[in-house]
Amino acid sequence: MRVSELTGAALDMRVAMAEGLTARLCNDKSYVIVDKAPYAPSTNPDTGYRIIEREHIATAYYPLADNWHADHPANVHDLYSNIGASQQVLYFGETVLIAAMRAFVASKFGEHVDAA
Repeated sequence: MRVSELTGAALDMRVAMAEGLTARLCNDKSYVIVDKAPYAPSTNPDTGYRIIEREHIATAYYPLADNWHADHPANVHDLYSNIGASQQVLYFGETVLIAAMRAFVASKFGEHVDAA
């Protein structure tokens, strides 16, 4: 599955995995649970903005496209790894949190992840 298409619990589960958290989907797969509590960084500002700040994810709103974009400075492991360069991982979303969490997940796992 493409990270750029992740939403809802599927996105939140990938964020939890990127954070190294032990998470599970609730029975109906509508939300993620971490430490017996709902975990929703793609919709909960308290959780999502902490990740944005810690990871230095840049965000901007584009009114003509009516969406947000986020980029995360990610390490390049192939061609540029010897010179310490970085690339921008740019993702879009309907909200700032969705865009930023997609950028965060992609910075850890790349553009494609296993389906949940």
